[in-house]
Amino acid sequence: MTPMEKLRFRKEEKLKSRKAIADVFDRGTQLFQYPFKMYFDVLPEETASCIPQMSVSVPKKKFKKAVDRNKLKRRIREAYRLNNKALKTLCIEKALPLSIMWVYIAREIEPYEKIESSLRKLLHKVNEHYTHGGQDIKKGS
Repeated sequence: MTPMEKLRFRKEEKLKSRKAIADVFDRGTQLFQYPFKMYFDVLPEETASCIPQMSVSVPKKKFKKAVDRNKLKRRIREAYRLNNKALKTLCIEKALPLSIMWVYIAREIEPYEKIESSLRKLLHKVNEHYTHGGQDIKKGS
């Protein structure tokens, strides 16, 4: 496998089911790191895949133009694709079917570097949470 193949964002990694997305919002833990609010939860066993699944939401209320919303979604997916290796490894080792929902809450388009650093911090918090036995995570921080 070439290095580029390892970093692909595959179809199995996309959280697409409306029910699964609703479950993440209803039952999931939420974390905040500007410009994101991140919801994550363990998927039910019957739909379980050991590959973490994610989805992105950019509100139409804050970004009227589809071009801007799509640009932000591309940036978020790219940052996730490049920084999710530790999370994938953790999910596979612990057979943890994790689902993640990223909600972009900023009012303006942040530079890619800011998006990536915030996303990296949130992924690190989730990794720490499940590495240390699922201890309670400080919500909203």
